[in-house]
Amino acid sequence: MTEAAAAWTTLPEHPLLHVGPEQIIFENRARDVYEDLPELASSIQAKGVIQPLAVQATDDPNRFRLLAGGRRYSAAVMARLRPLPVIVFPIDLSDLDKEEIELFENIHRKALLWPEESKLIRSIQKLMEEKHGIAVGGTEGEKTGHSQADTAALLGKERSTVSKAIKRADALDQHPELARAKTASDADKLLKKIQRQGEAEKAVRKYEEENDHAGDEENGKRALAKGYLIGDFFEGVKNIPDAAANLIEIDPPYGIDLEDIKRTHASNTEGYTEADAATYPTFVDAVIEQCVRVLHPGGWMICWHAHQWQYEVRGSMLKHGLEVCPIPAFWTKPIQGQTNAPQTRLGSVVEPFLYGRKGSGIIVKQGRNNRFEYAPVSSEKKIHPTERPIEMIQEVLQTFAQANSRVFVPFLGSGNTLLAANNAGMPAFGFDLDKEGEYQPNFTKRVQDGKLRQYRSYDVV
Repeated sequence: MTEAAAAWTTLPEHPLLHVGPEQIIFENRARDVYEDLPELASSIQAKGVIQPLAVQATDDPNRFRLLAGGRRYSAAVMARLRPLPVIVFPIDLSDLDKEEIELFENIHRKALLWPEESKLIRSIQKLMEEKHGIAVGGTEGEKTGHSQADTAALLGKERSTVSKAIKRADALDQHPELARAKTASDADKLLKKIQRQGEAEKAVRKYEEENDHAGDEENGKRALAKGYLIGDFFEGVKNIPDAAANLIEIDPPYGIDLEDIKRTHASNTEGYTEADAATYPTFVDAVIEQCVRVLHPGGWMICWHAHQWQYEVRGSMLKHGLEVCPIPAFWTKPIQGQTNAPQTRLGSVVEPFLYGRKGSGIIVKQGRNNRFEYAPVSSEKKIHPTERPIEMIQEVLQTFAQANSRVFVPFLGSGNTLLAANNAGMPAFGFDLDKEGEYQPNFTKRVQDGKLRQYRSYDVV
């Protein structure tokens, strides 16, 4: 045999026939969804079925069981086209052989949705393990069975791709809601969120249970976790007495395009409530009016705002009797900055806040400049799209208030202000709607996982 002849692999021959659609038995298929059937039907009507279907012979010589090509078959029926080209496999195919033909044909289809592909890869892995056994480790010559690396080689994919696909398929069994993700990457992010949410809910249940034997640290954490109150600010503030807080940090919705937030923040925005820009001045004025009532004489109010609302926010603070510095303070970020219009706008790296006092309040850190330079919270750690670092918030609080000052936070979000206040020795509480029930449980988990007076957003180096 020549070297050229030895390079060829001889496959068993299977007859090619042309049969009517009514002769084909169409049963359950590996694919759940056939996309773009009208387009394929139109193409088939014009050019015919170019790639034959795979079928299996039956006891009836005029009937064939479909093995692979369900999408082409469905499009041909839609196009009212006959006959159809088929490759006929023998009647004595094993169930595993039949499944292998369908799975391997479908896995290479470009129109596969990610849930289909993940389930197909898992099915191929299980099928090959059933045929060859589960891989057993050892030296290269002693290795037996089929591994994920073997599946990757069969499919021409990376081993990590196969591993992730199998994990996604398993996760879909437990969490069908993953299927709403547009891409596999989005599904991975959603799964992490679901898993994190489950852990957070366990943390909440732990603090809902009474424990007479809890130590000071545990009791302190329980008290801190209970400072995150679920509810509407405008309802909850009615129950807060006048002059109850020494410092109020207002971080209201910014009255900006929520789609912009989604584009510029990697973390999830479900549950985040944005204010309508048309009524934003009225909304902010109502918030500030109530907060001034709650603020103790000699206390400070901090109000974060979008740049375009500075005039309205300061005007409201002045209207309700606060003495407000005309120049905001700024959180500055040592990063490149983000902008959706790089041709006309520079990347933004600052967020402003106005600060005002009620009565005779004085700054604790006198002489400090108005720039608070801290890196943003990494997207992997965020539990809220507009989350600010604990370290930065703590510095702001300690600039305006002494230890033991009571801090009120009308819009808690991630709850990081409560953690920063705990670090600074300031009791704190606040409200959040948390419509999706995500932020408060994750805050409680942060409380549980950390140490009192030592909460951080940045890794310790």
